[in-house]
Amino acid sequence: MVRYPPLRGLPQKLVCDFERLLKDLSFYLPDDDYIAEIAGLLLKGLDGEEITLVSPVCPDYGYVRVRDRYKYTFNDLHDGIGLVAGRVVGVLPNLQDLLARHRIRSRIVIAAGDFEGMDDLTVARVGETRESFRTKLGRSQEKILAALGRPAESVFIAELAGGEQAWSSVVDAAHQSLRGDDLSALMPTRVDLSHILETRMPLYEAWHVGRSRAQLAEVLLRQCAEYAAMGRLFHASYRNALVVGGDHNRMMPFYWLHQRIPVLYLKRVY
Repeated sequence: MVRYPPLRGLPQKLVCDFERLLKDLSFYLPDDDYIAEIAGLLLKGLDGEEITLVSPVCPDYGYVRVRDRYKYTFNDLHDGIGLVAGRVVGVLPNLQDLLARHRIRSRIVIAAGDFEGMDDLTVARVGETRESFRTKLGRSQEKILAALGRPAESVFIAELAGGEQAWSSVVDAAHQSLRGDDLSALMPTRVDLSHILETRMPLYEAWHVGRSRAQLAEVLLRQCAEYAAMGRLFHASYRNALVVGGDHNRMMPFYWLHQRIPVLYLKRVY
């Protein structure tokens, strides 16, 4: 409550439980404005409104452990619980139980990044076809829901948008804004794309072998647009959505390009 004044309007026991959960489960502690959005959401939950915990998850790409972190190889695609999905599976039940203890109703939605299977270069990189990519993604989703051990919903992000063409249209609109340096909505976090690129370089160099730095900078911008599109889509599709992310917290600000949506991110591990 000292660090985050917006939490002062919540019951102290809820704030204490929330603080303990963020610490114990290695959540990234964001700027005050992000916590203000979450505080407002929790107040709605205390008033009887249901909260939707939505977690976007990457396909189950191949990865290896390198000391205390992980590194994607993109040598293949599996049909199990991927690196990001495994992280959110480990925290979503705890978060939902915390809410339930304070009589806040919630539901869980696992949102699969099916749009990555629409990129022919990515599909070829992991030795799949569009059809086999989608099939493996579906099997992964089944295993994720089983691992959660409680009721949850599975959705495919591009399908939620209305299909490939509709998804591409939303991403293109965000991409155009970002190319024009329309970053004011991304505040309060000062966005430094060149610094974000540096943190993403190991991932991009493994994913997009042989591309120049300028080409990888464009890859980053397109991916930022995808995060903005997800923020817009989740905000429109789910009342009282709370995005719980398990990939790279540097991408967190881009959910705010079109609107403010409550977002919580785990600390990055790759």
